[in-house]
Amino acid sequence: MLWPDIARRQAGIVRRSQLVAVGLTRHQIARLLDSRLLTTTPHRGVYQSTSAPRSPGSQAWLAVLGARAVLSYLSSAAWWDLPVEQDGRIHITRRERQRLLTHKRIRVHRTLLVPSAVTTRYGLDVTTRTETLLDCLGWVQVGQARTLLDRAFQQSWLSRRDIERRLDEQGGRWGNRQLARLLRESRPGAEAESERRLSDFSMKLASAAGRVITSSSSPVGASDLTSRFPSTDSTSRSTAGRTTGRKRRAITTSSATTC
Repeated sequence: MLWPDIARRQAGIVRRSQLVAVGLTRHQIARLLDSRLLTTTPHRGVYQSTSAPRSPGSQAWLAVLGARAVLSYLSSAAWWDLPVEQDGRIHITRRERQRLLTHKRIRVHRTLLVPSAVTTRYGLDVTTRTETLLDCLGWVQVGQARTLLDRAFQQSWLSRRDIERRLDEQGGRWGNRQLARLLRESRPGAEAESERRLSDFSMKLASAAGRVITSSSSPVGASDLTSRFPSTDSTSRSTAGRTTGRKRRAITTSSATTC
């Protein structure tokens, strides 16, 4: 394999050790740099092909190869085509825990990664989809995390057991508090419980305002309607009775006067 083939597979980024592995000597590498076929990058021992355009993919390769790290968090989510909003930075996780001075647009996470949490996708070292989802759920805002978790459950990308395993095996890891909260909210019956609490709260508000909420399953009876809204016939009979009584008293009074 020739070095242009390696650069083409890696979005134009190539490491010096890869050039040596395909047989290039120190002088040959220097001639490539002098002829501007390769250019240096901010990362020592990492070069970029001048024929390759600058792209998000090339920046991801540059960060991973330059820091000897793994693409992770939001950037890994984009690599896996997960519905996670990006923040304009490249997120990587170093296998070593020591600090690394790098570009401000590169966010370095210092977390001890187990081998099972790392895989290769499109040739680049990235965290697995499960690991990426767990990292993002603990990183993004809680509202976005709820939406992402719901989508992950629907698509079978993640299970409750995956979250429980992260909490059990990596108890002190950053973001676990939000993961534990999401786990509680996603338990069976949690939605019904929240609806019940909302209903109780609504009833208390209505009671405090002096309103009575009548359940739709208990219709008002006919006797109740009669007592609340008297019919026209009964009203007419009552009026007629009062009129007849007045006429009788008038006749009696008239008779007494005649006598």
